[in-house]
Amino acid sequence: MSKILVRIIGLTLITVLATACGGQLRKSGRLTTILSLDRTPSNGATVFEDECSYCHGDTAMGGSAPNLSTATKRMTDGEIVEQILEGGLSMPSIEVTEQQAVDVVAWLRAKFPPPTKRP
Repeated sequence: MSKILVRIIGLTLITVLATACGGQLRKSGRLTTILSLDRTPSNGATVFEDECSYCHGDTAMGGSAPNLSTATKRMTDGEIVEQILEGGLSMPSIEVTEQQAVDVVAWLRAKFPPPTKRP
């Protein structure tokens, strides 16, 4: 099998497993409330440095855990919050508040904005 096909199958399997295994915040309806919290990117930077940089690297470009500049581009804010608070696959849940989780999302979105769409 080609490497591309193996990667596509792998990413699909990961997505299916993550959806089936996680999502308690979504199922309970709590995720909507969490995502409505005001967000402060500068606070998110501090939380990232304290809680996430050990694995994701000081610049979030990867370390022993994935490069978040690419991972966050394919994930919604809700999926990132769920990943932080609930863990999933090889990532453990992180002991942060819901507010801190959305602040980290705000920092990631500011650091790695989505690409602009061409007309």
